[in-house]
Amino acid sequence: MAQLNTSLNIILKTLFWLSLVFISITILCFIIANSCDAEFRDPVLGEHFLDFMTIAFPASILSTLAGTIKKRQRIKTNGLRTFLTLVLAVFILWGIVAARMNSFSSWVNQTILFRNKANKEISINQQVMSLGALGSDGHRIVQVKPILKYFQSVEIVDTATLDKNKWVAVSELIISN
Repeated sequence: MAQLNTSLNIILKTLFWLSLVFISITILCFIIANSCDAEFRDPVLGEHFLDFMTIAFPASILSTLAGTIKKRQRIKTNGLRTFLTLVLAVFILWGIVAARMNSFSSWVNQTILFRNKANKEISINQQVMSLGALGSDGHRIVQVKPILKYFQSVEIVDTATLDKNKWVAVSELIISN
């Protein structure tokens, strides 16, 4: 029985610390994502990321209860910690759901207008705001630079002031499925 308690304590401590690491990495990723103009290259991948975060982030907050509830503490202390953790998890879930409501629309590349002569991966695209089944609304022209494999940096540009010596006009229509 003592060995079972020791194994259970190790599992609970591991769960607690892994949850804290996951929460820290997630918060750091959100801070980095909001501080730069980076977005997912594929909007579907962004949706999958939000699907995962809708479940994983509140679950990891609830998992921290494994390290904060102790038998030797008073029932009021454990009850207060449990209540505050549940309130925090619900609040964060509400924030993620609100972010998901905002993510029903996304900018989608419609036409590649120019490609950079030095780096063919960098392009100037016309994008349309996709509203899913509701159609589209709004256009913008942006410079798109790939970041690693799954992300891209987006910066709004004015093609009238573009240095034509650095760009090749291509006008490639992008067919999306």
